[in-house]
Amino acid sequence: MMGIQPMKSITTVFLCFIILACSSINRIDYTPDTSNVKDPISIIKATLEQQPPAYAYVPAKVEVTNELITLYMVEPGKLSMFIGGSSIVPTLLYFRNLGDPRISRSTKYPIWHVEIYDTFGNDLYWVCTQEEKEAKKFVDAMYYMIEINRR
Repeated sequence: MMGIQPMKSITTVFLCFIILACSSINRIDYTPDTSNVKDPISIIKATLEQQPPAYAYVPAKVEVTNELITLYMVEPGKLSMFIGGSSIVPTLLYFRNLGDPRISRSTKYPIWHVEIYDTFGNDLYWVCTQEEKEAKKFVDAMYYMIEINRR
């Protein structure tokens, strides 16, 4: 029984950190406006490529088509700790499978997050911008592409 007490303490501390981390994000109510979206593919691609790397897991390469976003992420190899090496792995985000993106703002940093979820509510990717205007423009473009792919 002595070994269980330290585990309870560690678990409690871990849960406190999670609660504190979650509380540093404020959700923003925003209704997307697709009326002024001219070139959604370019907006989406540019926003993904221009994320501030200090706050985001930035893809090595981005491709955007009418059906999907392909994020090429650098993944360390299984033995990379010992011999180095990594690979570039594509992550496919089909617009028809995405839910409505959500905007939040960090209370600790000057960063806006756009949270991308699938239609079941699973968290897929967070996009970071330095200005609210950029986040809203990105959401408008995403919403536009999601809507045309759901038809």
